[in-house]
Amino acid sequence: MNRLEGKYMVVMLTLVLVSSLALGKKRNRCEKIRIPFCKGLGYNTTIFPNNLNHDTQEEAIISASEFHILAESKCSPEIALFLCSLYAPVCTQMHKALPPCRALCKNARSGCEVLMKKFGYHWPERFACEKFPQQGLCVGRNSSTTSHAKKLKPGKRMSVHKIRQKKCAKESSEAKLCCKLGRRAAKKGYYCNLKKKEDDNSRKAIRFRKQVIRKCSMHSSCFRSCCEVYQRKRRSSKKRNTERENRKQ
Repeated sequence: MNRLEGKYMVVMLTLVLVSSLALGKKRNRCEKIRIPFCKGLGYNTTIFPNNLNHDTQEEAIISASEFHILAESKCSPEIALFLCSLYAPVCTQMHKALPPCRALCKNARSGCEVLMKKFGYHWPERFACEKFPQQGLCVGRNSSTTSHAKKLKPGKRMSVHKIRQKKCAKESSEAKLCCKLGRRAAKKGYYCNLKKKEDDNSRKAIRFRKQVIRKCSMHSSCFRSCCEVYQRKRRSSKKRNTERENRKQ
């Protein structure tokens, strides 16, 4: 009887061990992301258990649904990535969930905590940024992306200015004003190259431009229409002058 009980216990332990190993392999296998706001973030597969101890994606979907509106609101550029690094962490060769970096958490919190408070909610304790690592193996934005946000150097701005000058130089004398007239020039009160000239036509153009700026918005479409009016006015005045000269002759 003791031998039979011993054999029975061995068989049961073996079955439990095999089933647990099988479940472990299945649980740590990559699977396609099904949480709606986690799609299109640069990775397609996730792994469970996640960073909030959800064993399955079904559990994660139910829990993450309360933050769906927050993620879609884009109160912070980092909020969706932060939430997804917790609920649907990226599947890597390490076969375990990588936590979000502390900087990612802080960026998400700084943008969205105010919005949450407006609706009577507080930043959840399970999202406390102090829990996440500052460096090492964690999920965060690539540092190279921030370099693109740097301002252009003065040399780069000058090169753009030179290109614009060349483009304007190809235009006819009447169209040069319209080529150089733009939002920045209007905002700063520039008169293009007309400011230095003393002839009658230049003075008229300056007066005309002042009237246009007072009435027009700063949109380029408005300036294009204004320039067309200005050119027509110049052409009609030239035509009248030519007719007068012909009559005198």
